[in-house]
Amino acid sequence: MFRPDRLVLQVSYPLAGLVIAVHVGVTAAALLSALPLMLKLLLLAVLVWQAVYLLRRYVLLTHPCAIREIRWTELSWYLRLAGGAELEAHPSPGCRVYGWITLLRFTVISPAAGQSVHLNAWLLPGLGTEQAIRRMRVQLIQSFASRN
Repeated sequence: MFRPDRLVLQVSYPLAGLVIAVHVGVTAAALLSALPLMLKLLLLAVLVWQAVYLLRRYVLLTHPCAIREIRWTELSWYLRLAGGAELEAHPSPGCRVYGWITLLRFTVISPAAGQSVHLNAWLLPGLGTEQAIRRMRVQLIQSFASRN
């Protein structure tokens, strides 16, 4: 009998460093550019908003749509969000598994709005237990193989 597995996502400091480093680099480039001052200020405001959004959604996992837990069985995948909702979903073809990062894209099967909704998660080392991440990656690969 297959027992359901789960991955509880945690704060990822390497991902936080990556998000911050990219935004600091783009901010420096914007400040050094020959853009008018008002355009620079607008660009900086957008960059700060985006950095805060990405940190809340994918790193700190405090955004209501942030995936906090992924559970899977042989037949189904379930996502628990930071807002408290638990949704049945299935992995989308947009998922990517690399050696150092796993990019997950889920399609929610029965969204409340009656339309297809996609939710994403980025898995780097430190975001969950390594054993659970390996089991989830194997199940992800098997679920794509069974669909083809």
